[in-house]
Amino acid sequence: MARNGEEIKFPQAPGYLVAWLDSLGWYGRGGMGIVPLPAQEISAWSEGTGHRLEPWGFEAIHTASAEFVAEFYAENPKPPAID
Repeated sequence: MARNGEEIKFPQAPGYLVAWLDSLGWYGRGGMGIVPLPAQEISAWSEGTGHRLEPWGFEAIHTASAEFVAEFYAENPKPPAID
């Protein structure tokens, strides 16, 4: 979006959630490319770092990761699968 001159709009969220997502990583790795962060990985990160996530914060991070991956693949489509 930024390359097309469009403004990237983030939902209203406390700045620390964006920093935590940046620390956690915006996406996970799948067998065929990037994937949204699994809930288990977010939970493990939260427990391991001691950053307590409220349910709405957990959902915000999970949703932001999914949206990041969707936007990535909108700009970089996956090649078709070979049968």
